[in-house]
This record gives sequence, structure tokens and C-alpha cells, in this order.
Amino acid sequence: MVSNNKEQIMRTATRFIVVASLVGAVAGLSHAQVIPLPTADQKILNQYLGKGVVGDAIAGETITDPSKFYPLRAATLSYRVTSGKDNGGTEKHVWTKLVGNQWQEAWGKDSSLTLHQADDGNIYMLIHGEGDEGIINKYSPPEPMVLKGMKPGETRKSKSDVKVYDAKKPDHLSHKGALDLAFTYVGAYRVTVPAGSYDAILLKWQYTGKIGPAKVNDVQYRLLAAGIGTIAEIEKKKVSAMLVYNDNTKVGKVLLAAPDGAPAAAVAAREPINKRDREARDVIAKFKAKDPSLEKFFADAVGWVVFPTIAKGGFIVGGARGDGVVYQNDEVIGYSVVSQGTIGLQIGGQTYSEIVFFQDKPALNHFKVGNAELSAQASAVAVTAGASADAGYAEGVAIFTMAKGGAMLEASIGGQGFSFEEK
Repeated sequence: MVSNNKEQIMRTATRFIVVASLVGAVAGLSHAQVIPLPTADQKILNQYLGKGVVGDAIAGETITDPSKFYPLRAATLSYRVTSGKDNGGTEKHVWTKLVGNQWQEAWGKDSSLTLHQADDGNIYMLIHGEGDEGIINKYSPPEPMVLKGMKPGETRKSKSDVKVYDAKKPDHLSHKGALDLAFTYVGAYRVTVPAGSYDAILLKWQYTGKIGPAKVNDVQYRLLAAGIGTIAEIEKKKVSAMLVYNDNTKVGKVLLAAPDGAPAAAVAAREPINKRDREARDVIAKFKAKDPSLEKFFADAVGWVVFPTIAKGGFIVGGARGDGVVYQNDEVIGYSVVSQGTIGLQIGGQTYSEIVFFQDKPALNHFKVGNAELSAQASAVAVTAGASADAGYAEGVAIFTMAKGGAMLEASIGGQGFSFEEK
């Protein structure tokens, strides 16, 4: 990208997209092959996507239908930025059909990719528009996105001429150059993101060459799940950053929800790891069934703790206690005990379930230190249909409860204390 603001260009970054999750079979493939993730690639993926996002190697097969992994369809996908200067922000990616077999994916300040599906089914990238910097990059021949017939471990090499134009003056050529590309189908892996897990293929682009005055030596990764598309990405530096400044900043993103029309397998729940996890996930399912709008909290929160059963009761002096499971990115990271002592009028006993959502990493980290305690004024939302629609966070947490039986005149959660034990 070309920009008069050098500091802004320093912030232009390689970015990755982490999209929602599922347990599903890798479709559109044949001839299974399991390839362990190479150490060098694992290091980069862990650095910019986070440890545990890319997991075990699974059976990867020859790609027979590129559109299974890069579906070109009208859709709007929302992402949450997970690192960098916009950490915690959201960004929408809008897919629209252009002419013929061309589609556009647009986001941010007029940034976009123009994609084309050839008659043989292969999918290519024609144009990368960097609207925030006011330039358009055109590739000839187009850059491969997903190619039919590729096998796990296979690398295909090609060369593209790159021309950089001023977006306001599309006929004005600013720079030009050429890139040598090594395009590799690394293998297939289980990928974990906030909504669950995907079986995904890992594609890698390695670039060398020169554009204008700048030498280019860079790498890009995409993890693609059948029926969904990109679920995780580490994107190469923008052309503007290459031209002006060697910018190594990375920006992470995660998909907030699976796209409409995603296959049923793509939204399956993660397999419980033990009895406590299974009980907690059963409770989550009951909460969602009672109030579907809770889904937004599971999509947005960085973590949550689920207490399947909290027992509370007594006459003049009452108390409460329950065991819980702590999650981050839908993965068990530890266990918690909640306890509470109350003084006041209470009739009979009550058991209920409770979920505490953590809005951001500082809130979750505060909880993980141990000995966290809610203020005396803290309150929870009793889950009923639509009850969570207008609910929000207070001091980084949002709390929901669902009664399991008994009768109480007072069910305040104020003063609850929590322990944390790492898994």
C-alpha cells in the first residue's frame, strides 16, 4: 500500500483470522494421509494464532472440490480482533457476487479480495484492494487460493507479475514487480477456536521477489474447513508495508459465529474430556435451549466458568457451594469452587446452575489468580426466553443463573467467592 503516513503503514500488518468452530469431517478430499505439522510452521502458528489453536494432525486427502473449502456465496461474517492495537474490536467481512464467476470479500475501510473460480473448479485471487491505504494490487497470472488435485505435502511453484495502482486513479501505475510463489498443501489438522473445533486443511504461501524498491520474503497461512472457508489465517504483509517499511506486526481475528448455511457437522459440540466437562456442557445446552440469545455471549466472551449445581439454603444463616469447570476458547483450562455465606430470610433450599462469562483476557486472568470475589451488589440474570438480549457486562463479567428446584425469597449472588485450579 502507498501512504503518506509512515506511522500508519508501520501499523499495517500481517493478520490472521480465526473463525468459529466445529467438529466435522474434512470433505471434498480423497486418498487420506496424516502429516505431522512441521516444527517451523508450528512455531509461527503458535506465535500468531496462539498455542493450542492448531492441534493434532488428522487424515488429509487429495482436494477434489476446491469450493468445499472456499465456498463462494453471499454472506456476512463477523470477526473479533484478538491481538494488536484493535484487540477486542469487531470487523465484518461481506461476500458479494460480481460478474461471471467472480466474487468479492470486503472488510474494514474498503479493503477487499477479488476472487475467481475457473472452469476447472480452481479458485484464484485476482485483486487485493487496500482501501485504507488507497491502492489496488493486481496479480497476473492470478494467485492460487485452492487448487484441485493437490495432495497433502505437495508444493506447486509459480510466478506472478504484481502491479500496484492508485485506488483514486485506477489507471495510475505506482509500482510493479514480480513474486515467486511456493504454494503448499501442508496437511490436515484439528483446529480449535472459540466456538469449538474444526477439521481443517492447512495451506501455505511462501513469497520471494521484488515490488518497486522493496525485496519481498514473506509467508502466509490459511486453515480452511469444509463448508465454512477460512477459519484461521496468518496473512502476508500488505504491499504498502513491503514498499515503505518492514512491518512485522500481526493482527489476530476470530469468527464470532458460524455462517448461515454451514453444514450441521460444522456446529457440533466438542467431545467432553471427562464427567465434569460433560455435566457442564449439558448445562450449557440447557441454558441455550432456554434462551437462544445467550449464544452471543459464548461467541464474544474469551472464557466462562460453568457451575452445574450450586446448592443454597437454610433458615436464618444460609450458604451456597458448587463445583465448576473453567473454559477458554471452548477448551477446559481448569476447575473452580464457588462458595457464599449469606445472612437473611431464606425459606427452604434451592439448587441452581450458574454461568459466569469473562468479557476480556484481564477479567479472565483476574479470575485465574484465585480468590476472586463478587461485590455485595453483584447480580445475575435469571435465564428465560430472551432474558439475555439486553444483558451486558459489569466489571468484565456477566452472570446468568437457572433454578433447578426449591424456593427462596432471596437469591443474591453478591459475595460469591471463587477458587481456581489449573487443569
